[in-house]
Amino acid sequence: MRSRKFIGIALLGIVLFQTACFKDKIDETKVLTDNMKSQNPYLENNKLYFASESEQVLIMQVSSRTNKFLEVATGNYSPVYLVEVDITTIKSVDTARLYEFEMKMEAYTTPRFSISILDPTGQKSWVHYDLPLSKNTPGYIDSVFVNEKWLHDIYLAESNTFKLYYSTELGIIKFDNANSYRWELSKITK
Repeated sequence: MRSRKFIGIALLGIVLFQTACFKDKIDETKVLTDNMKSQNPYLENNKLYFASESEQVLIMQVSSRTNKFLEVATGNYSPVYLVEVDITTIKSVDTARLYEFEMKMEAYTTPRFSISILDPTGQKSWVHYDLPLSKNTPGYIDSVFVNEKWLHDIYLAESNTFKLYYSTELGIIKFDNANSYRWELSKITK
């Protein structure tokens, strides 16, 4: 009985020792820069108005924007990485369409801005942009005609079912899906 207690205490000591020795190394390079965070223009409670070619209106609202730090271990004895995550959720006011914007820097990859799209049929798609967005970013377009005006410095990303046009000044400015409906941003209110 005494030997079981001793073995149990010894094992607990070893685990605590390993945790204490290897968890204190944080790699501070895995955080989002202010420039990267500013490339997501949305504020909580912004309302986005999109118009279709058939003059339908889709109203969406920024329901949340959160910023947090996560600790990510790369292995048993490797350092722990501090990863900053900035998440914006936008929900349709009048339909079941949900948009989630996630700016995330991961330990193994370059910083990335991922946008997941859940459409009214329940199909989920993802598009990705590497951060920071610049003229060298794949999908960069000098200008796009949206809602009767030219917008500049646009980023196009495509999935199997969606084309999404993004502006660091306005956010999502236009999106099309494979079923050929197209929505264009008409205004943003606070």
